[in-house]
Amino acid sequence: MKLKYIQEVKQKIKGKTYLNYYFRKGNLRKKLPHKNSSKFLIQYAQYCSDYKSVEPVKKKISLGEMFVKYLTSENYLSKSERTKKDYRAPIDYIRERLGHRPIDSISRGEIYDLMEENIEKKRFANYIQQMFSLIFNFAIERGELSKNPAYRIKHFKTGDGYQPWEPELIEKFCKLASQETLLAFKLLINTGQRISDVLDFKWSDLKDGGISLKQNKTGSELWVPLSNEVQKLLKEYPKKGMWILTEPRGTGRLTYNTIADRFLKIRKTIGAENYTIHGLRYNCITELAHLGASNAQIKSISGHKSDTMINKYASKANQIRMANSVSKLRSKA
Repeated sequence: MKLKYIQEVKQKIKGKTYLNYYFRKGNLRKKLPHKNSSKFLIQYAQYCSDYKSVEPVKKKISLGEMFVKYLTSENYLSKSERTKKDYRAPIDYIRERLGHRPIDSISRGEIYDLMEENIEKKRFANYIQQMFSLIFNFAIERGELSKNPAYRIKHFKTGDGYQPWEPELIEKFCKLASQETLLAFKLLINTGQRISDVLDFKWSDLKDGGISLKQNKTGSELWVPLSNEVQKLLKEYPKKGMWILTEPRGTGRLTYNTIADRFLKIRKTIGAENYTIHGLRYNCITELAHLGASNAQIKSISGHKSDTMINKYASKANQIRMANSVSKLRSKA
């Protein structure tokens, strides 16, 4: 009778061939006495009994393998190109450092260690925690983990965020800017959009005194009215191609590096190194708040989904506006 789970392995030693016998089933592999030995059947029966009491060992998936699954999943592929780009840098960093480790072996301490290694780049450090939490939740949904080790790890404080530009700096910038740089600057303040969206503006997007756009980061489709000043600048600006802002040589879309270099040169000249391109988005929000626009009205321009960021940047303007209204009431008394 042929027994199950028996593996015969030939081995040559000094020209002679020997047969070795193993009990082989699943992840269990045990050497048996020679088949002619009286102990063979006894040991075989013992291994059969052992196998029945042993749960098959599931191969542990590594952190890197789980990230590969995530990057090819609908969860990731359905996100905007901007969001995917934001995710890749911290994901690649984590994969390089801990990708070889089983995903269930990563501790909270190790996550925090990676964050602290990047303390000089606090936003990136915080992104590391976000990506860990994201991949652990992804693994939990697929039965590979039972808990999220990154849950509620505190982020590093990054200050008050982006500063709206002071009026005197805006005035100085406009005096030194070239025609194209000035147009880019005014479009940023007027529309309240991110620089990546402004660089994507096409002449065909101009409609009914405003501009239609689809935000790269959120995918939100907006129509934003343009001020008389910006409409005048657009009429005076030559059309070189399909994009409004084009490269100096040719008709291609103006790149971020080109416009960032131009802005930086002027910022250094006027002492505005601490004021960023993104800060102009919040100039728009504060201006609208000063005019008395509601959060809902401001969000219709900025594309924000919640009131959190609106409250953060409009609160000061709202306080000043309300205080001024109190002052008017007092003057009437």
